[in-house]
Amino acid sequence: MKKYKDFDELDQLFFDDVLEVMEKKYGGKPLELMETSTFFKRYEQDPVYVQHHPPVYWADFIHEQYMNHK
Repeated sequence: MKKYKDFDELDQLFFDDVLEVMEKKYGGKPLELMETSTFFKRYEQDPVYVQHHPPVYWADFIHEQYMNHK
């Protein structure tokens, strides 16, 4: 599975927005949470679907996955 650094700059801009929301809402290490979630897998499979939802949606999604798999 790809990691943050494996995507191009335009994709990373979207990811950065998600990471910013995560940091503001939840603190911690958002990139680590993002990379251990299914977010990048979903993005690889259907980037249009992922970008259809706002960054706050994905921030909450990633955080919820983390909380459910502690």
